[in-house]
Amino acid sequence: MSGPIAFRRRQRGVALIQVLLVFAVLVAIAVQLGFRQRLTIAGTQQLLEEGQGKAWLYSVESLAQMELVRDFGQPFDDDYWGEWSESFDLEPGEARFRLTPLQGRYNLNWLHPEADQPEALDQVQRLLASEGQDEAWAQRLADWFDRTSGAEFEYRVVQPGYRPSFSPLVDESELRLLMPDIIPLSDLELSDWGTFLPTHTAIDITRASENVIRSLHPFMGEPQWQALEQVRSDGLRDPQDWLQHPVMAEEGWIDEVSADWFTTESHYFRLDAEVSYQDYTFYLTSWIYRGLDGSMQVYQRHHMPVSGHAPDNTDAESP
Repeated sequence: MSGPIAFRRRQRGVALIQVLLVFAVLVAIAVQLGFRQRLTIAGTQQLLEEGQGKAWLYSVESLAQMELVRDFGQPFDDDYWGEWSESFDLEPGEARFRLTPLQGRYNLNWLHPEADQPEALDQVQRLLASEGQDEAWAQRLADWFDRTSGAEFEYRVVQPGYRPSFSPLVDESELRLLMPDIIPLSDLELSDWGTFLPTHTAIDITRASENVIRSLHPFMGEPQWQALEQVRSDGLRDPQDWLQHPVMAEEGWIDEVSADWFTTESHYFRLDAEVSYQDYTFYLTSWIYRGLDGSMQVYQRHHMPVSGHAPDNTDAESP
């Protein structure tokens, strides 16, 4: 009797082990399914929150365009531009933005041959020097634009090699192509004085800085800048109000300063927008063109990386 009973006991033991193995496999499958489900839920939630954040950013962009329409009808004070707006609630979250006119800066695409600005190289060199930047960038940019400069041979030896586009630049990120190993990109900061606009875009002298104005001619100095400040305070409506100022007219070199370089209107603007929603902060940079009739067109957008924390409400630059 002992033989069959022992055999049956061994069979029951094997069956129990099989049941336990099946149960362990089922538990592992259930855990894996639960883990994947949690990942799917978390991913879907993040996508929904990112979609909501982008929707808020585009709403802020529309609000900024409405502000530009208001400015077109009744110009804002100078202290409005380049400053962050007060934060406004979004339920839940908050948003803020700032608008910066770009035509008060020097248009570096004046270095491009199609701009037909032979003075541009000297102007950019003077401007770089006044801003504490390396003047060699001016020639580097000019060579990048010029098909006859031979610069393409310099870039063919890079690994991997490439060649200049010889086209006007549209974004600061393209500066990374201009041999940053020779002149570090971090040494060139355009935030306050330089921009890339269509080649024939004039400088808005109602918003240009002193360094930008002084760079336009080697004899442009403090008296000319003070004359511009005076006509600005009187309500500058036409560049001739400044160019025909007595201080300007008495200078023999004033004929070398072209009235075509200047305007008293800005058509190109940069928008920086921040939206904090749930546990995320979303960033958007848009470039807006305002037409002669006040119509708006967003011609470029950059979505910045999403941050996992809300920003402090300071005047610090966005990431």
